[in-house]
Amino acid sequence: MNSRTLMLLTPLVTLIACDNTPSFDVTQQAPRVERRSGSGGYLALEVLATDSLGEAVSCQDGSLDVNVEVAGDDGVFASLSSESYMVVCDDGRTGDLAIVVDNSGSEDGFLPWLQQGSRSMVGEIVDRGGRASITRVSTTSSVEQTLTGDAAALESTIDEMFVANGWTALYDGVRMGNETLGGAVQDATEADRADSLDSFCASNRTLGIVAFTDGANNNSADEQDTSYAGDGIDTTFDDLKNLRVGGATTPIYTIGLGRDVVTDELQSLADATGGRYLPIESAEQLPHVFDVIGDYFDASHEVCVELPEQECGTFTVRVGTTWTYGENIVEGVTEHVVNLPCDVNPVGRVATILLTTSDPGIPADLAGRLTRQTSEWVSPVLRPDVLVVLDDNAHGEDLNNVNVVTSLLSDADNNSVTYLDEPEDGLTRADFNGYDVVWFSNPGYPMDDISTFRALEQFSADGGGVVLQGDDMTRSWGNDFSPAPLVHLDHRNNGTRACGQQIDNYRGGKYSVTIADETHAMTLGIEGMTFDYSNDIDHSTARNEGEVILATATVKGDEDCMEPIPVIVGFEP
Repeated sequence: MNSRTLMLLTPLVTLIACDNTPSFDVTQQAPRVERRSGSGGYLALEVLATDSLGEAVSCQDGSLDVNVEVAGDDGVFASLSSESYMVVCDDGRTGDLAIVVDNSGSEDGFLPWLQQGSRSMVGEIVDRGGRASITRVSTTSSVEQTLTGDAAALESTIDEMFVANGWTALYDGVRMGNETLGGAVQDATEADRADSLDSFCASNRTLGIVAFTDGANNNSADEQDTSYAGDGIDTTFDDLKNLRVGGATTPIYTIGLGRDVVTDELQSLADATGGRYLPIESAEQLPHVFDVIGDYFDASHEVCVELPEQECGTFTVRVGTTWTYGENIVEGVTEHVVNLPCDVNPVGRVATILLTTSDPGIPADLAGRLTRQTSEWVSPVLRPDVLVVLDDNAHGEDLNNVNVVTSLLSDADNNSVTYLDEPEDGLTRADFNGYDVVWFSNPGYPMDDISTFRALEQFSADGGGVVLQGDDMTRSWGNDFSPAPLVHLDHRNNGTRACGQQIDNYRGGKYSVTIADETHAMTLGIEGMTFDYSNDIDHSTARNEGEVILATATVKGDEDCMEPIPVIVGFEP
């Protein structure tokens, strides 16, 4: 299933405009979807009009007409009745904003203005009933305040900001800001789901990231300075264009501030995600910039759609808009590929291996036995057809791992093994047809496609065997969704630091991994064995849903400093 939009914030074409009037731009942000009580679901997206100066045109001005069509796997669009959707102009809407502030040396001299502007923005957000988070960017980036509606806590964090000379991990900071938004978003339970279009539309929250920066980045992969431990994820510029919450791309509002602004990148990032780029020439303009961004929240129309009951999984929504403002008429059509999860209750066996099994610290015979026996245990049949999938979010890290897994499984008696690179837009349940086991691998990064995760859930619900393998498998990229329904673990942190040691990419300390002594088909013959692991392992907590912990890890040389963390988990419903 594909969770990415086909076209993000594609500018609509102005058809009529007087010579003496400013030009207007009308754009659609990526939609958010949610299951409704019972079956089917809802979709919400925002439509924003701005003038040639980049300032919002109030949704109280002019009129917006929309039409909505939906297409399933056959690609044939069907129009929804006008009773299936509504357009709302609500200038009292609440929202959540992740504020990312560049405190690197290149912003020296701007700190008082950044603090003043940040205080103004968080105050306005909280007054409306919304929440904000604060992420500081410098040589390393860090979340200084998680998402909260506590104005005093936010202002205290802003007051404690400081500019330090050093490098700039900007891309990491923007990603971390998105994680503060996604970390608070979970799949709604049946009791929490909206039961009407009105209630869904009223409860939908606006989300966004506001980044104050000159756009310079030079340490998001620790490429300049290895004496400060990052969080183990080497964030790229392209990664920022695919940050999501609840399956929808998060709009990023970039504010170009500094002596040498990287304008092209900040403009490109805003355009690709549905935000806006606002350059400023002096720090005194910051309060006005905050007002402009605040107006975006007030000015946008919200389009809410009740999706057909039979639609779940991946489908395409086509939204046509006609905005009329005086003599200006702006028309356009944008298609969005969306994923609405189908209700599933996993019944197949699931194994989670929080390791890169080709790691040099793992004895080859142990890795081979674990790989073959895991595949055999999750399989519903004696001689399985196995599909090995490499996540497209692997970032080129430890790619040999998937080759080793494929080779080991191919050597097993009577196995049929197929290798597949995950496509950019993820996989659907149909991609797993004909297989008994799906082995999904991402050696060193979280999985990123909610569509693939939903397909794995459905495959498991249909009785297939699933293996999730990689040391970052207890969370998703940007916390866009929770893998807990399959891994049966709650993510705590990514384990790049533990007991005062850096443990990441073979630098610093090591984990000591111990296979449990109990007899289990996955670990038969390797019970009680230990080995060193020099990369990060997600720290997580068992959910006590029937999962069996078959291996744990502690910090080598300091085994008593923390509770052992799960490393290998088996789940059988």
